[in-house]
Amino acid sequence: MKGRIWLKKYKRQVSRWIINFCLLMTAFGGFLRDGFGADAAAQHVMARININRWPYNGRFLAYWMNDLLDRAGVNAVFHYRVFYLIFMVNCTLSLCILQEMLERDFWFERKERVGASGALSVREIQQGKVQEESEWSRKWVIRQLLLYTLSGLFYINGLFTENFMFPECFLSFSLAYLLCSLAAYLLAVRERNIVGFFLLLAASMLYQAPVAAVPIFIIAYRIMQERGEITKKTLRLSIIWVIAALFLAGGTTTVGGMMAAAKGELVKGVNPTGFGQVIASTGRNLLSFGVSGFHLMPPFCFPLLAWLLTIAILFDRWRKGKVKGKVFVLLLLSEAAFVLLAFTLSIAVYRPNRYAEVTPRLMYGMYAAQTLFMLMTAMFAGERGRRYLAYFSLLYLCVQIAACNTIMMNHYISNEEDLQVAREAYAQIQYYEQTTGKEIKHIAWCTDTNCENKYPNVYYQYGQINERVLSQTAYCMLVMATDNQRFTDEALVPMKAEIYDQYFKGKNWDVFLPQEQMIFQGDTLYWCIY
Repeated sequence: MKGRIWLKKYKRQVSRWIINFCLLMTAFGGFLRDGFGADAAAQHVMARININRWPYNGRFLAYWMNDLLDRAGVNAVFHYRVFYLIFMVNCTLSLCILQEMLERDFWFERKERVGASGALSVREIQQGKVQEESEWSRKWVIRQLLLYTLSGLFYINGLFTENFMFPECFLSFSLAYLLCSLAAYLLAVRERNIVGFFLLLAASMLYQAPVAAVPIFIIAYRIMQERGEITKKTLRLSIIWVIAALFLAGGTTTVGGMMAAAKGELVKGVNPTGFGQVIASTGRNLLSFGVSGFHLMPPFCFPLLAWLLTIAILFDRWRKGKVKGKVFVLLLLSEAAFVLLAFTLSIAVYRPNRYAEVTPRLMYGMYAAQTLFMLMTAMFAGERGRRYLAYFSLLYLCVQIAACNTIMMNHYISNEEDLQVAREAYAQIQYYEQTTGKEIKHIAWCTDTNCENKYPNVYYQYGQINERVLSQTAYCMLVMATDNQRFTDEALVPMKAEIYDQYFKGKNWDVFLPQEQMIFQGDTLYWCIY
């Protein structure tokens, strides 16, 4: 008997993994083709320099793993497809764990036996059983549709695509997502606090972003388990794990920053702004998210519509007396808290002359905050409300899949544009060497006064998603264009001030003009990126 139960559960988990893997591949399968972002291009050419900076970001375990790989002669960028598949497998496992956590007895009703009662004929009893079975099947389909579509949106969204700009981080990022999901499950369902804490600690030393989302899952689980009530235990656990997650994520980043400062290294920092700027930035970013998911999906207000539909269903149930007023208020306050928590690690100023900005991959928790609110509402929505949520979430997921595929196509268009310019620049170097007999041994580069961060034919670009790599690491692109056959780390030299002032100062180009942007002097190339 136990063997049958175990086999049935095993088959269910395998089926779930296959469904989730197919969903993720539908959205991100196109990224199987080799691609790169600025950091990946740098690691392609100067792997050691890139890896050595990871401890300064607090990613100590990520550094240790990649250090071992590098010493073994394995460059993650060169083995893109292998690490891509590892990333997809780990993310699928992570999603399965979260679904197992959400699909508990308190939310998904189990099929009840239908027994005969009263003086009913056999035919009437059989018809009643058929109707009962049919009604239960419809409910089961709707609830499973809700589970897979809404939980799928945790990862299938435009913000998550930024992970694919960093193939050198596929291993560490995916392990962080997996460990965070496992920690959320152990903390919420099993209440294994010590093990869960150390899993979060390990995840924060791999990649800090998903750690901040763990309290969102724990709080949502507790609220759903208690049917919309909030006990002292839930409140206490919520406060503890919010503080713990922020402490771990922020603490590792701070330690890394202190190490960088001690060695005189410059590292991106998260610098808090004034309270007024934070409020203004949060409002502006929420509007941007609500309209177009931070410019990474069609501007049809799907995230905003998701909130409005969910609140409308919840309000309707409260108006009809199906939901208590305190439950209605608690769910709204919970969603507000989820959104603020998702923003906590992502509001940062990277340039002093700009207000606080968000980095897409740090916003991992935004869609989790929204979809968990929809799942909590589904508990009280009634069958009609659940149908509305299920149909909308299916449409929402389809739009996100289409957006992810468009982002993917834009990514490879941008990559090809970068490589094409680099190849043309290398052709100019070869022509110079053939006509003068001099060999280019040194390369200095800079950008013009208004160097765009994306190409005109790239529609979706935000943060480091589909940014122009050429304007970030021109030298590395040139090395990649030669298939690593030319130039070494020592070939890169600083731009001379007199050369810049004479040829490039105040210039602004919109196209590649080698006769104006490439200056050859002896064995050195001075190159200004348009």
